Amino acid sequence: MNTFNFLPLVFLLSIVNSITYAQGDYVITKNHEKVFCELRTESYGEYNPAYEYRVSKKSHFAKLDSNIVVYHIANDSAIYQLKNVPTFKSKIYLKRFVSGRINLYAYANTSRLYQSSGYNEVGNTYLFASKGEDDVVQIKHASATLFGNAHSQNEEKAAFLGLVADNPAILEKLETVKYDFYYILKYVKIYNSEYKENNKPVK
Repeated sequence: MNTFNFLPLVFLLSIVNSITYAQGDYVITKNHEKVFCELRTESYGEYNPAYEYRVSKKSHFAKLDSNIVVYHIANDSAIYQLKNVPTFKSKIYLKRFVSGRINLYAYANTSRLYQSSGYNEVGNTYLFASKGEDDVVQIKHASATLFGNAHSQNEEKAAFLGLVADNPAILEKLETVKYDFYYILKYVKIYNSEYKENNKPVK
């Protein structure tokens, strides 16, 4: 065996295995540090599986905690952000899929519904919004059961209209269309586009 050629290869592999990740998955700490890493699910079979991360191939995986305020998975275009959610009276990671003056977040979970055949799990989907860095508010939900929904549709619509109230044109249009996910997404994108173009709400 040619040890002269073999030893440099071992040395190179040891370096590769110990270097930090240069792209792909990343987390952002509460100190605004962006750290490239590897993220993997700690548990499966849930709407929101728990994730853990490591910063190099030689380090151990650690659970995401309150020090991590944002995480991003390379094969998912969305950002997951730790937010205080009054609906659940706790901080949870929400999937942020629209960013701008108004941010939109999605969250899904399951609840147990008792039926004649026994307990069944039903899915719940929530839509939250925030303006800038303000706290999130619940603006829409869809559920197979009415149990566990702390907000009525009227409350959700009022919360959303309050976010766009500084754009009278959009506010007027929203009063005349069906209040659903499609129109929420449509008019948030319009609102953000106009705000970005004018650097202020359109009067």
